[in-house]
Amino acid sequence: QTKFKNITTSLEQIGVTCVVDKLLVRGLDYYTGVVFEIKSTDQSLGAQSTMLGGGRYNKLVEELGGPSLPAVGFAIGLERVLLALENKEPLANEKVVDAFIFPIGEKAEKASLLVSSILRGSGISCDINHLNKNLKSAFKLVERINASNVIIIGEEELKENKLTVKNQITKTESKIAFDKLVDYFKK
Repeated sequence: QTKFKNITTSLEQIGVTCVVDKLLVRGLDYYTGVVFEIKSTDQSLGAQSTMLGGGRYNKLVEELGGPSLPAVGFAIGLERVLLALENKEPLANEKVVDAFIFPIGEKAEKASLLVSSILRGSGISCDINHLNKNLKSAFKLVERINASNVIIIGEEELKENKLTVKNQITKTESKIAFDKLVDYFKK
């Protein structure tokens, strides 16, 4: 009971609304302590508003053949989270990423991982289009997340060892050598 009170008090201290439901039962019988759910306030989700659920399970690892290891775990309903996010307005005029990388093809997908690693290692925020949307859909997403630049990596770019960078602010397009990309963003 003391541990439970510590949890609810901690949540209150950081401004998280907590509703105690003594009848809450998760669908799995390996929980040995507190169980929890995090729900969306999005009314359009109806009865399917639980985004995340989990709890304490002290014996699960041992029951699966491992050592006695107390644990807390949770699962996220990714589809529900995506549905809830679709109903939210995008953040107004806030730059989310410096660059949105759009790979075209399997080789470009691999190259995009290297490019993102180099950019992030240099303090440049970026995201990769893993959804394989067409270019038109990708640019709608770029507008929604307010990315400053789009980096296109396709067969032509790989052959030339250059990237196509479209600056969304100045509406200019440049061909940048792979080894000059960080310099482009740092200028």
